[in-house]
Amino acid sequence: MLNDQMETRPPPQAPPEVVQRRNSLFSLAAHRIGLQTHPDGVKSLVRDKIAGYLYGIGCPVLFEKPLALIGVPDQTLRSAIDTAAQEGRWVTHAGWGLSPSTPAALDVATECAAVACSEFLRRGRCVGWRTTEQVVAAAPRRVVSTDEDLDTNDEFFDLTFVYQLLVIEGVQLSGSTEHEERTILRVLNERMMRRVSTLVITSPVAAAGDSPLIQFLLNNYLPVEF
Repeated sequence: MLNDQMETRPPPQAPPEVVQRRNSLFSLAAHRIGLQTHPDGVKSLVRDKIAGYLYGIGCPVLFEKPLALIGVPDQTLRSAIDTAAQEGRWVTHAGWGLSPSTPAALDVATECAAVACSEFLRRGRCVGWRTTEQVVAAAPRRVVSTDEDLDTNDEFFDLTFVYQLLVIEGVQLSGSTEHEERTILRVLNERMMRRVSTLVITSPVAAAGDSPLIQFLLNNYLPVEF
């Protein structure tokens, strides 16, 4: 069993099926990352292996160094990540909207997201990493007639209810189709209602005009520009 510092208990209002799924996902993550036992008998994740696990679930960069909270350059973001990881859910904002303006800034934003995932994992929380395209592809099926439909609805359930931190990368603030924007907004809104944190990395392209997605992020997310 993991120590109390790696508490796996979700927020009290989580229904049993969510609790079971979270525990299953974190147990799988812990198995892939590996555990180490300290001299006092306390067990924790092998920190050096967390980056490799994140790369395996969708992070586009395989970081060679251990992911540390001090690596987040924005102090407000760093504090918000630490607090949310401890609580297992968002406290003051529904999540964080990272807006890189250059490819180099995109690398910084990606590392910040990886650090956030690492902090959640170290505290026994399950995390997910998806591209915008993967989120849109998980739009729920109204009519379920195949195993693929069932898998899609299961994925949507994980995206909206289960992951205590979900990273969505490559979100376009303008230029998305109505279906794409509606699906992303639905996932973000469902997660906000469940008080689970989301980290959005926007595409490094200047947004033109206004949109419901832009307003949603401005109203509910901590904005961070790089």
